Amino acid sequence: MKVHINLMPNYLEIQEFPAFIPYENIINVQSMSQEKLSAMRLLLVGIFAFAWKKKKQFMVLTYKDDAGIEQNPVFDMKKIEEVQPAIYRKMIAARQK
Repeated sequence: MKVHINLMPNYLEIQEFPAFIPYENIINVQSMSQEKLSAMRLLLVGIFAFAWKKKKQFMVLTYKDDAGIEQNPVFDMKKIEEVQPAIYRKMIAARQK
């Protein structure tokens, strides 16, 4: 699904869901290679995991939702080298308040 991520002052917004994730709810944001994701996909979607053959980096956003359940959406984005560090900085700043 194609989504747009907006970095707002106090939260991350994903318009298409709609989702509003406060930076203090973000546990981790990291880049992950296709090879690491393949093992995770195998556990989640079985044999169909091997149909996904991209050779690039993906962003994994780990956060707790409103129910306290840990979520781990994976994003394929063009400017991961800019977006991932920006989210990480906002996450750290929110924890220091």
